[in-house]
Amino acid sequence: MARFHGQNPHALGEGQENVEIFTTRLTRVGGRVVRMETIARLDRFQAHSIGEISCSCHWCQTQPATSAPSLLAWTRCRSSRIICRRSVAASILVALSSWFAAGVEAGYVDPVYGVAVTSNLVYGQANVTDTKNTETASDDQVVPVDLKLDLYQPTARAGSVPSSPRPLVLLIHGGGFVSGSKTDQGISSWATLLAWHGYSVASIDYRLIKTNMLPVTTPIFFANDATLPGYEAKASYGINTAATDAVTALTYLNSHAGTLGLDTSRVFVGGGSAGAATSLFLGFGGNEPTNLNPLNNPVQIDGVLELWGSLGPLTQDFMDAGESALFVVHGDSDDTVPYADAQALDAEAAAEGLRHEFATLVGGEHAAWNAFLGDANLASLQNFQNGIDTRVPSAGSPFDRTILFMDEVIAVPEPSTMILACFAMAGLMFSLLQKRGRE
Repeated sequence: MARFHGQNPHALGEGQENVEIFTTRLTRVGGRVVRMETIARLDRFQAHSIGEISCSCHWCQTQPATSAPSLLAWTRCRSSRIICRRSVAASILVALSSWFAAGVEAGYVDPVYGVAVTSNLVYGQANVTDTKNTETASDDQVVPVDLKLDLYQPTARAGSVPSSPRPLVLLIHGGGFVSGSKTDQGISSWATLLAWHGYSVASIDYRLIKTNMLPVTTPIFFANDATLPGYEAKASYGINTAATDAVTALTYLNSHAGTLGLDTSRVFVGGGSAGAATSLFLGFGGNEPTNLNPLNNPVQIDGVLELWGSLGPLTQDFMDAGESALFVVHGDSDDTVPYADAQALDAEAAAEGLRHEFATLVGGEHAAWNAFLGDANLASLQNFQNGIDTRVPSAGSPFDRTILFMDEVIAVPEPSTMILACFAMAGLMFSLLQKRGRE
């Protein structure tokens, strides 16, 4: 008779549970598998022994208790000429565990990877109108410009090897649509931290509104009206232009996903201020990849990471059920974009039944990057810049909360009925083998 002794459950925090299936242990948090421990070494999962398995056949009875069963083939016993149940059990367990583990990910919670940055990838071209040396509109020159991005990719570090393909995060800098860059310190720090957690991150430049140079953009959400006062004129051009260029970037990344190791079925967009507003339009203004989409976005946006941005009066009824998840970060002392706008965004997401979370930066003003990233992450980044690859443990910062949120959004679904049925079949096989052993 074969005997199986699973591993003893570890003490787990509130809201977690252990589920033991043969010698495979699954750890769930909030109903999602976050760790799998089994007899085989599977990616980042900890290996465990198969436990005590004994068989009445001569071969099993004569082997030391510590010997491992054959994991490669079913072995015939040396005396009785029957298939050794010890090997059968091991083979079935390995096959099922490997199959099951193929649908379970360790997640992207821990900052265990390095980072490599490829700068200034040209993701497209677009036009601007140059008015610097002209006296009338008829003399304006239409000039093509290259659109560029920096790609942050996770790399192997201290024995941790990133998976491939990897989920994609598109980051869009702020600056009121008139300034800013893909290399701004806040954006580049955010991108580095995300890569440490296993994400591929594209930080993009897009066409800005300058004194003597206007983007040539087809109106999408607003009319391109330069006669509007102040910020409204910038927004009318700015959101149309930034959203158009961001979709161009997503199109480029999607078409080069295989070469770059990107999983464009799992995509987040995020940004600060003007970049956050643009991200909202990407996530909720044109999320479905169809020809009816005004942006003609080639990928589905799984989540929007919105830092101190706003949709202003457009917030109401802008979101629909089934659209992107939303994480909002905003300082309650922001004098540039009202804190109430962020509360309205979160309330709209709740009303539509979307997955959402809201992090308030207490005392935080506009573009409060340090408060968002947190002291520990900032210390790790400083070490990295100084050539010291030492990570300071961090938990509880708004950035850390976004990491957990993102991991939940893209988590692989629970096992299918087919896989569960396979475990039931394995149980039946064990019963038949045990019955034969008693005959």
